[in-house]
Amino acid sequence: MPTAFRSQLATDVDQVWLNLDEFGESHEVNGTEIVCVIDTDLGEPRSTGATEIEGVVSDRLRLHAAVDGFPPPLVMGGTIALDIAPTVQPWNVDRISEEIGMYAVDLSRARM
Repeated sequence: MPTAFRSQLATDVDQVWLNLDEFGESHEVNGTEIVCVIDTDLGEPRSTGATEIEGVVSDRLRLHAAVDGFPPPLVMGGTIALDIAPTVQPWNVDRISEEIGMYAVDLSRARM
C-alpha cells in the first residue's frame, strides 16, 4: 500500500513537474509527443554540459519524463531521437535512473 508521502510525490510529478503550466515542456521522443523537463545545467560531478575531448565538442543534457508512457526503446548505450534542436536529432543514452516515477536520462551527442 502506498504511503501518504509516495502518493504526494506521484501527485507532484503530474501536477507540478510535468505540468505544462509549470516546468513541463512538450517534446518529440522517438516519434511520440511526451511532456518532459530538459535540464541543460548539469554541473559536476555527472557531467559539465558541453565538453571537448580531442577536438570533438559534445552536448549533454538530462531529460526527466514519466516512466509510464515513455516511448521505447530506452536502453543505456543506445540512442533516442529528440527534438531539442531545430530538427529531431539522435542522442546517445549515457545513463538511465528511475526517481519517484520518473526517468532521469543523461544524453549526449557530438557537435558537428
